[in-house]
Amino acid sequence: MSRDDEVDEILRLRERLWRSRRRRSRYGGVALLVIGLLSLPLVLITHDLIFEITFLLTIPMGLLVMFLSVETYVRTGTASAILLSLLYDVKALTGELPTGNRPLFVPAGNDENGVQVYFGDPSSSKSIVLPGLAKPLTHIYELELGNLSGLELQYLSRNLPKVIVDGLQLAEAVRIEIEDDEVSLTVEKPVFWPLYLEEGLKPLYEKIGCPLAWSVGESLAKSSRRMVRYIDYECSKTEKLLRYRYGLESEVKATTKPGQS
Repeated sequence: MSRDDEVDEILRLRERLWRSRRRRSRYGGVALLVIGLLSLPLVLITHDLIFEITFLLTIPMGLLVMFLSVETYVRTGTASAILLSLLYDVKALTGELPTGNRPLFVPAGNDENGVQVYFGDPSSSKSIVLPGLAKPLTHIYELELGNLSGLELQYLSRNLPKVIVDGLQLAEAVRIEIEDDEVSLTVEKPVFWPLYLEEGLKPLYEKIGCPLAWSVGESLAKSSRRMVRYIDYECSKTEKLLRYRYGLESEVKATTKPGQS
């Protein structure tokens, strides 16, 4: 039996376990919400941009993980309404990020389990560094596919969509295509489609993407051990289709840090 066949069999067997696992996801979501709320005093005291972004991103990710456990109509209604307001807050903060730069997903040079997100040149002291934006989702991916670090990109591109669609049910279909140093992510009929109809959020998606795009960017970086640059985003309202592009950049050695040779 090939490795792909083994993954297919595992996913079929685990499909019956997703309902109980989603119950546990609610606890993870609650934990993220608590972390976000506990960081609020730091935001109010320091007015630091990193604390503000972390606060606003942990809240949407917590809600997203929590609502993986409920029915589709609840997700698209209640969850979308809550996330919509928070994403507008994130959009306001992105205006303070370095201009002309897209998020750069960087596997931590001395920590195979970590991915950091840079806004600006990683070698510059002026760049803004955030921890993995979508770590809760990438953690769920690893429950199904194993440790992503060092995983072949072609293997990831074939099997990660199965987890997103069959396991998490975040979209009707997902494709990851790799050509040379460019990766494209296509998402058909995402469950949170109302969020992508907001014209006011289009600049946010173009500049930094959405939680699902972050999770794929982090997975690509961790798997390839290369820096991954978020490039752009397209939305087809008639087809309910999202397209994201990423660029594969230089490799990060296990013993070096970004920006060092």
